[in-house]
Amino acid sequence: MKLVLAALNTKYIHTSLSVRCLYASVKDICQCVLKEYTINDSLDSIAADIYAQSPDAVAFSCYIWNIDMVLKIASVLKKSNSRLVVILGGYEVEFDSENILKLNPQADAVVRGEGEITLRSYVSYLQNNADATSLCGVTYRRDGQVIYTPDCTLCADMDELPFVYDDTIDQFKNRIIYYESSRGCPYGCTYCISGETRRVRFRSVDRVINELKFFMEHSVPLVKFVDRTFNANPKRAKEIFKFIAEHPSDTKFHMELAGDIIDDETIDILSNVKKGTLQFEIGVQTTNPHTMKAIDRNISFDKLSRAVTKLLKPGNIHIHLDLIAGLPHEDLTSFKNSFNEVISLRSHVLQLGFLKLLKGSKIRLHEHKYGYVYRDWPPYEVISNDFISYDDILELKMVEEALERYYNSGAFVNTIEVLFEHCDNPYEVFYTIGNYFKRNYTSNYAFSKQALYDILYDCYKDRGTEFFEALKKDYLISFRPGKRPGWFDTHDDTLLAKAYELFKDEEFKKAHFPHYYDVPAKEILKHIHPERFSYGVLVFDYSYGTVHDVSGYLR
Repeated sequence: MKLVLAALNTKYIHTSLSVRCLYASVKDICQCVLKEYTINDSLDSIAADIYAQSPDAVAFSCYIWNIDMVLKIASVLKKSNSRLVVILGGYEVEFDSENILKLNPQADAVVRGEGEITLRSYVSYLQNNADATSLCGVTYRRDGQVIYTPDCTLCADMDELPFVYDDTIDQFKNRIIYYESSRGCPYGCTYCISGETRRVRFRSVDRVINELKFFMEHSVPLVKFVDRTFNANPKRAKEIFKFIAEHPSDTKFHMELAGDIIDDETIDILSNVKKGTLQFEIGVQTTNPHTMKAIDRNISFDKLSRAVTKLLKPGNIHIHLDLIAGLPHEDLTSFKNSFNEVISLRSHVLQLGFLKLLKGSKIRLHEHKYGYVYRDWPPYEVISNDFISYDDILELKMVEEALERYYNSGAFVNTIEVLFEHCDNPYEVFYTIGNYFKRNYTSNYAFSKQALYDILYDCYKDRGTEFFEALKKDYLISFRPGKRPGWFDTHDDTLLAKAYELFKDEEFKKAHFPHYYDVPAKEILKHIHPERFSYGVLVFDYSYGTVHDVSGYLR
């Protein structure tokens, strides 16, 4: 029997961990081919490529971002070969597997739960015509009926699962690697499907460390842990953090953490990690205590705030915080408060997401309790509920766009900080910008990066010198000036000549620009730009991405 395992990722840079785990679990019992595509590939090209493999069965990994395309491809394949067995698996199909099969005749089976066990069970059944009573975790068609078999037991020992990467990892040098060191989540947030049992199973520390060494040795650029709460066991997390701190490399690791259980010992360990090695995603979701209770999320925002503040202080770890709009008991006023409290922590990124009523989540099972209205199709995003209207949601969408462009981009750090200093309500900063977009542009208007500076200037041009100079500084960090924007002040034509004379001074270069010590001043001017501000003169070094205050040398 020949089986094609197919994944449709959102982008080429992504890789699919799920199909690799499945491949490792069945490759010894059947001829197996692993294929990865993206949702941006054409439906016809994907169907043709799978068909060309002449498979007896094809298994798709199904999620909210690819389910529609998967079902269409499966339909084409089934019509081209009625004997082909189409198998579906993943979160988007397992929670209503019987309905999926009833509505989609092109699918023959849905494997539920941990695919390493359930897919292997079903493949053995197909290949050996085994007794159907041996099946578990599979919903399948038999004699015109849809049969739902009992759930399989979970894998008890995570170390029994194979490492799915080998020396072929070199082919993924420009792609993101996904890695799993634990399964499950200790939390039971009602909007999520990861903490249904509140049980977490871990790979051993020694096993994880050996596998991280493999990634480091192969110079993998980014490894994203898929663990729902990496530090669910704080002692174990500290051991792994300590290893990463003591073994600096060019590999970056992304992890999702529970922020309120990060203690000072962990922070001390993390303060010694090489800059750029770790990036953390910490879910806050809301600061409203009534909302936290309603979604079964028992965290301390005060403890989380203290931990995040301490983590940010050394400047070596990228911190990404999350908020969710549309949760119960969180009206627009409450959400603004959550937004302002969280953005005051000054994380590098603040992700403003919108509640998705996922299949299998408690909040979807009890959607009528809070009057939820949501999209009928993936990703099942909230439209309104008893606390927030669609008008409110649209306002937050507007704010989200401004937040992404002006805060999360990292290109306006100085300007945004100045605006925050003179505004008691940071939410209003992004509301003002978002409203400017709404009044002046269509929703799909494409902006150049330079145009975003012009727009921000138009929004706040009455804010005075401090705002203007912060915006100018941010602009010059991002762009070497050619044609200067219209809102720039008059260029000082004498400053470049003064800089030329200064960079002829070998002692000055040795002390402040040692990387240019042996470079002639004329050549250095091709790489730097001096600019005068009310508080002095800054030199922007575009080759090294640095800014230097030379006010003591240039007037």
